[in-house]
Amino acid sequence: MPSTFELIQTINVATAQANLDFTSIPQTFTDLALKVSATGTGSGIQDYYLQFNGATTNMSYIPIRGNGSTGTLESSGYGSGTAFGDINYLGTDVVMPSNDFIYIPNYTSANYKIFWTESGADRNTTTAYFFAAGMMWSDTAAINRIKFSMSAGNFAQYSTVSLYGIKNS
Repeated sequence: MPSTFELIQTINVATAQANLDFTSIPQTFTDLALKVSATGTGSGIQDYYLQFNGATTNMSYIPIRGNGSTGTLESSGYGSGTAFGDINYLGTDVVMPSNDFIYIPNYTSANYKIFWTESGADRNTTTAYFFAAGMMWSDTAAINRIKFSMSAGNFAQYSTVSLYGIKNS
């Protein structure tokens, strides 16, 4: 079944910000997708977190992480939102942002929300990072707000996050 992606909003970071917040998400689409292109101001590879509707509970996930030489399957976890990806910090070896994709099907349904993410961070050295996870928000509310926050530091200038609505035809 063909799908149509429609841009709802893009957040372009002009100066470093701790949080990126999509509010008033329309309830007229079937699914949501987010494209993240970001760097952070902290040190090392950082996680970023996601919250739906301001909730800090009922999130669970099973991630797979790799660093170019080893990979791990982690047990389910929870933070202040769910760790959604790895973001490069602005160090001397960074020349490109991390790039992530998040897909949220049936975001308006009265069921729990099952969704997934893929994240890649190239350090411009011998190490690159990969993060993928299957996730669940154990809540029956329709998603009307999505907030991103960093585990340390801020989203750096020139980071962007775009929110798309998807209509299945």
